[in-house]
Amino acid sequence: MEQTKQQNQNSAPENQSWQAVEPSVFKPVNAGDHIIGRLVSKEPKDEAANLSARYYLEHQGETHLVWGSAVLDDRMQFVKTGEVVRITYKDKIKNKRNQDMNLYTVEVAKDRDEVADEKSKVVEEKVQ
Repeated sequence: MEQTKQQNQNSAPENQSWQAVEPSVFKPVNAGDHIIGRLVSKEPKDEAANLSARYYLEHQGETHLVWGSAVLDDRMQFVKTGEVVRITYKDKIKNKRNQDMNLYTVEVAKDRDEVADEKSKVVEEKVQ
């Protein structure tokens, strides 16, 4: 009886609507394809489970999953959680072992104060 009460308290009303929670996955195809968002989470590579590193970016209220690779992992180690990042797919090349390798550029948005300082420097240089 008590278990039934607890189940009823934890269950949602039957007329409750539900929405699946799944991140969209960034799958670049062409050179220049990119994704911009705030890094909300990093999941390291899991050798035991044979899973690549995962990076979760949030943009306009949506969560996007970016699967890691050797190149991307190397660059993303310098990005801190909370920073706004742009990941751009550059090209696919062959490595020394003749394996396909995806190249990426990773950029972090500058602090607004730094951007304002740089703009004022440019204005000062034009005025002089």
